[in-house]
Amino acid sequence: MSEPQPCAAGDRAPTQRDAWGLERFALGIALGGARTPADWQAQLRIVERADALGFHSVWLPEMHFAPGVTASPLLAHAAFAARTTRIRLATTSVLLPIHEPLALADEVAALDRASRGRVVLGLGRGFREPLFRAFGVDPKSKRARFDACLDAMLDAWAGGADGSVRAPWQHPHPPLAVAAFGPLGLAQA
Repeated sequence: MSEPQPCAAGDRAPTQRDAWGLERFALGIALGGARTPADWQAQLRIVERADALGFHSVWLPEMHFAPGVTASPLLAHAAFAARTTRIRLATTSVLLPIHEPLALADEVAALDRASRGRVVLGLGRGFREPLFRAFGVDPKSKRARFDACLDAMLDAWAGGADGSVRAPWQHPHPPLAVAAFGPLGLAQA
């Protein structure tokens, strides 16, 4: 009896590991925000080096109203994309309830196209009531807003929303991850 032979990459259906870019050893880095311009320059150098060393991904959260946080991980990832070629550009938790879904879908798709399909989109609901209030969002509506925003983004990427949102590089969209906390969050994820 002969030993089973591995399939060539083109002979098999894509798997979840492929969608996440996990066809090789996956070691990523998580960065916080930069407090100073020098910190930002250091982060750029770190990400360039991580890309050169073959790291799988760089992860950034969306946070607001504190020193040294990343208010726009997509903007930071655009800078990283311009200086790298392989590393995946991942968010730990873009806070869907505070965003306009079609604008966010368009921004994510633009980054995915600019990076040639390197985006991993981590999504979250958020938990800090002052954050919701600052953005004019009722904290009690965060779960419903999360679901509605995600549905609108998926629809837009599929050609809905009058077709005005361009599709991302990855089809049908970048890999998605949901940050969850507690039983309700895990059930929703």
